Amino acid sequence: MLYLIKIGFVRRVGLMPTLLCYPEIDEMVKHSEIIERVSEITRRVIEGTNLELVEVKYLRERKKWVLQIYIDKPTGVTVEDCRWVSEELGRELDQLNLLSYAYFLEVSSPGLERVLSRKEDFKRFTGKKVEIRTQTLYRGKKKFTGILRGMEQDQVLLEEENGELFSFPVNEISLARLKFEWRGKP
Repeated sequence: MLYLIKIGFVRRVGLMPTLLCYPEIDEMVKHSEIIERVSEITRRVIEGTNLELVEVKYLRERKKWVLQIYIDKPTGVTVEDCRWVSEELGRELDQLNLLSYAYFLEVSSPGLERVLSRKEDFKRFTGKKVEIRTQTLYRGKKKFTGILRGMEQDQVLLEEENGELFSFPVNEISLARLKFEWRGKP
C-alpha cells in the first residue's frame, strides 16, 4: 500500500541572481513584503476554484531561493492542482518581476500534519488529533497533544487523552498542527 504524505510540483523560475546589498533590516522588510504580495497574487490566481491558500514561505535553502506555496481543498490536493497553480502563479510572477533573485517555485499540499494558523483551521479540524505548542507554560508545560474541541471566541480548546481540557488564547499558540498516526497493517 502506498501512502502519499505530501504532493507537489516544482519548477525553476525567475531571473539570474543580481548582486544587491541591503542592510539587514531592509532585507527582512522586503522578505515579509514578498510573502504578503505573493499571498495576494496566489489568492487572485485560485479565486473561483475550491482551492485555498494555506501558507507562503520564501526562504534560502542550500544557497538557493525557494518560494513555497501550500494549497489545500476539501477533497485533497492533486498533482494536477499543484501543476496548474504553479503554471498560473509562475506566469504572474514572471510578468510582475517581483523577485530579485532566481528561485524555485514549489507548490504542494500542506501534508498530513498541516499547520493550523487561522481561526477557520481550528473550526474546520475540530475532532481531529492535534499537537499544540504554546509560548508560555500551562500547567507546567508548553507542548500538548490531544483532540481539538474547537474554538470559543479567541480560545482554542484541546482535550488530552487523559480527558483533561485546556483552553489556549490563539495569540499564545506558537505552533499548532494536525497529528497523524500511522496505523498497523490493514
